[in-house]
Amino acid sequence: MGHYLRHHLPSLRVTLLAGIPLFATGWLVTFTGFRAMTQQPDVTAEEMELFFYYCSPNVVMMTVPLFALCAHIPVRSGRIRRLLASLTACGFGIYMVHYFFTGPAIMLVRALHVPVGLQILVGGVIALAVSWTLVALLRRALGRAATYLLG
Repeated sequence: MGHYLRHHLPSLRVTLLAGIPLFATGWLVTFTGFRAMTQQPDVTAEEMELFFYYCSPNVVMMTVPLFALCAHIPVRSGRIRRLLASLTACGFGIYMVHYFFTGPAIMLVRALHVPVGLQILVGGVIALAVSWTLVALLRRALGRAATYLLG
């Protein structure tokens, strides 16, 4: 999908007109599905994660508009370009290790009494920051060998 959008990016107008309802629908499916699962007393871990799997339709419905919208943002700052290049280079490694940090990040935000409505967002940012830092440090320490370990 990313390859397709990179080469066939819709206009900003089309991105917004189609993307906002698409994102809202994906979010609504994710929210209501996850909420329904959390209300089941005997739900398994697999069932709990059913509505935010990587390739689930609702996640794709949220990801595509965000990718298209981000592609329309002009980046002129060299620092931001380097940051985005690092994120791109570390992306697969971040994907591989982030799961180890999501649980502890959520436990941390709960211990810090972050409001419930912000816990997932703040926990996600923390997990991303820790994962990205770890992968970037490993890539720097291992050099070209990091490609075989971290993608």
